[in-house]
Amino acid sequence: GHLPNKKEADLEWNLKRALEEAKGRKAILLLGSELLRVFVPEHSKVLDVAGLKLSSHLLGKKLVMAAPHPSTVQHGNFGELRFALEKFVKLASKL
Repeated sequence: GHLPNKKEADLEWNLKRALEEAKGRKAILLLGSELLRVFVPEHSKVLDVAGLKLSSHLLGKKLVMAAPHPSTVQHGNFGELRFALEKFVKLASKL
């Protein structure tokens, strides 16, 4: 193997932290394509799956959904963000 570089170490630390935060939660909303690729690697574009129920081997049997990152809304994704948030709240409130 090789020595992990700072970016790999940061990613590993952040992933471990995210998984700790996910414990005990019934619903997880992934914001942005970068998180989507980590937790649901078969999907790489958040706009393709915004507002849909997803499966994540890392997160287990939870409600997992994705939405565009709020910082991208200025680029015209407001409708997708709003739709995904509304769907998430509706489904999560039933858990």
